[in-house]
Amino acid sequence: MDWPTMAGCLFAAGICAFIIGGYRVSLRSGMLGRSMLQNAGLSKQDRAVLRDRFWAEVFGSRGGLDRWLIFGGAVCCVGAVVALNALVGQG
Repeated sequence: MDWPTMAGCLFAAGICAFIIGGYRVSLRSGMLGRSMLQNAGLSKQDRAVLRDRFWAEVFGSRGGLDRWLIFGGAVCCVGAVVALNALVGQG
């Protein structure tokens, strides 16, 4: 497998991990339990509570796997973009 293909696979894996981690945390914190119209009608305080619950889930004691998925996915994506940029710069 050549380097651009490996970097592309790393980027795709990072995107998938980031989405899966974010989905799991959003589902547990209650952000995904409502429709978009219900979320749009929330008050400022309700949105702040949901936001605080989301970050508490990410950085809390139960968010270990999700934290690794979210931040590991982001690091994979950045690493793949840097690698692809270096490969394009060489050619």
